[in-house]
Amino acid sequence: MKLTYRPRTRSAVAGLGALLWGFFFFGLIDLLVRFVPFDDFYATYLLETGWGVLYFILVTVPLVSVMFVPALTSPVTQVALAGCAVAVAAVLTQIRMQLLPAGALLLIAGILYVLGPHRTDARPVAASNTVCWAARIDTPTLLLTLAAAPPLLWFAAEMVRSARAGLYPNDDITAGFNHWPMQAALPLAILATAGLAALREVGWQVSAWTVTVGTAWMGVFSVAYPHHAGSFGRIGGGAAIVWSILLAAATLRSAPRTQPSSA
Repeated sequence: MKLTYRPRTRSAVAGLGALLWGFFFFGLIDLLVRFVPFDDFYATYLLETGWGVLYFILVTVPLVSVMFVPALTSPVTQVALAGCAVAVAAVLTQIRMQLLPAGALLLIAGILYVLGPHRTDARPVAASNTVCWAARIDTPTLLLTLAAAPPLLWFAAEMVRSARAGLYPNDDITAGFNHWPMQAALPLAILATAGLAALREVGWQVSAWTVTVGTAWMGVFSVAYPHHAGSFGRIGGGAAIVWSILLAAATLRSAPRTQPSSA
């Protein structure tokens, strides 16, 4: 079956998705909760911030990029990976309701994929093309992803344990969903997005910069509030900031000379 590229429809779907996750699912609101002029959320700043990083920086921003540049592919994959991260966290925390936003993320990514540009040539990929694909992998970004894997997976495991233990400070709920499983999904989404950025697919800069900013954002707030629920801690937050700086440097180094093609 030949798939037809529909840029206008793809742009519209991405825009609706961005509105859903960024506004109606409180992505932007939770991201900025620290700046709200009352202290109702003081104990849960990091849980709120984690929700905002996940649903605004790692999901909404990529959707906005596709809305303006429909041909991008890496941001769509990034949304799908976020959905997978939320689904994994839902299963591990045994809070199955979290599968609903996971399914919605995967649905939007699937629709965008169907509406996007595709190869019409079904012939086997030549060995030379495989070599070219390998050459497009950015080694510094890949190494940074591998270095981040142990602490991020450890943090995810800690969040899963907290969720399964029923540690819900102030019954922290957004749109009917608890924050602990989302906080467990966040490090998985960060790790997956960093790995995706290393592949240098079309629009990889969006993936690289969103994971850089999102991780740095969590790092800054973790350093400021090291003992709050869902924090990376002072050491972990500092490491997240340093890692983000290194990833930004790797992105700037390769951006001028990396021009991936969707063909």
